[in-house]
Amino acid sequence: MKTVGKTELVIIIVAAILMTLLGTIYVVGKKTNKKKVLGFKAAATLVADGLALLGALQQQTFASWCIVIGIFLYACADILLELKFIYGVACFGIAHLWVIAGISRKGVTSVVVLLVFLLLFTIALSLFKPYLARLKQLKVPGLIYTAILCMMSATMFGVLWAGRTWWDLVRAFGSICFVTSDAIIGWNFVNRSKSRTSDIILMILYYLAVYLIGLSVVF
Repeated sequence: MKTVGKTELVIIIVAAILMTLLGTIYVVGKKTNKKKVLGFKAAATLVADGLALLGALQQQTFASWCIVIGIFLYACADILLELKFIYGVACFGIAHLWVIAGISRKGVTSVVVLLVFLLLFTIALSLFKPYLARLKQLKVPGLIYTAILCMMSATMFGVLWAGRTWWDLVRAFGSICFVTSDAIIGWNFVNRSKSRTSDIILMILYYLAVYLIGLSVVF
């Protein structure tokens, strides 16, 4: 397993600080003018993509470039989600597919992928089943997106079981942060409610997720 050198440690810390600053500007500024600070939301995600890009340039593997593309699409989805919700969801779904394509190339334990997928999807259905009728025309897209999201996380756990390295664990934890942040978004959407606290929590989880996924490409 690759160790962290001094230069890499500096890059890791600077990236974390930049993401925190950009994300904070968005969260604070969106209360008064969301469109004006929307670029900061995507910029924070692109910092994580910069980490993945560094790793891809070093490794020059299909897997690493797939993740770079996936995180870039996450940044695009950040903006689309605020402009047209369904377009943002679709873009996030496509991004997850790119990440799945990259991660699966590292070697997975299929049984673990299946079990984790079934667990996550079952939990999601049990939580949101009473509210599916409220989604109307978004019901089918919502279920498809949920399945893709759960598969993304399940694939990372499949890689973790096969490789069992520290960075595999980091990536898997990041995927759970992603699932949790999206669950909060879904819960707020179906209940037509949003609190300042839940908004901050979901953004922290989301940025932590893309940061850890991007970081894991470097190592």
